[in-house]
Amino acid sequence: MATYFHFLKDDAYIEEHLSEEEINAVKKWQNPKVDYEFSFHTQHEAGWPLYIIEPGQRGKRNRPKINLKVPTYEILEGKNLNNVAVGKDAKDVARNNIGVLQQLAEEYYEPKDEEVEEPVQLVAKVAVWKCKSAQCKGRVITQTVDENEAGQLQADNDAYMQTWIKELPKCKRCKKVNWEFTEVRNLGIAEEADLSAGQEVKQI
Repeated sequence: MATYFHFLKDDAYIEEHLSEEEINAVKKWQNPKVDYEFSFHTQHEAGWPLYIIEPGQRGKRNRPKINLKVPTYEILEGKNLNNVAVGKDAKDVARNNIGVLQQLAEEYYEPKDEEVEEPVQLVAKVAVWKCKSAQCKGRVITQTVDENEAGQLQADNDAYMQTWIKELPKCKRCKKVNWEFTEVRNLGIAEEADLSAGQEVKQI
């Protein structure tokens, strides 16, 4: 399958594949008074050929071409050119814009798969606190914690734990702050926004 285009700033293919900055940086556009177009072809990738297509020559074999991957600016199959002016203009275009043409050729002949960024999903963790008051019979509350906080609590850091306990609410049954840390529990998959530390405390 072939793709045809004119190397002109208002050509649809050029506008689609080059940025405004890249278009403005082009040193030489093809001469619009010399009738020809360029082509890339999917079945002829070797060397990243830039085909030179004169009027009435679309789809025909052995079209003149300039290889862009390792440029020599030699027109291969040049004997098949009908108009010498076409070859001269095409070579001038290639010499003056080799970087841009190589960019177009690489995107065409060696396209890169677009990376799809997966949404970040994390395992939500909660600290479980048990009320030590006899009348509460092990009543518990949970509080969302991040990885660092979970590690501190599980490391049995007493000073850290006491600081947390002071921030916890009173037990709804005994009306005391008499909590004891029991475990960190995974709640499953949750969005990152749901993992902020100190989120609402749920009494069970």
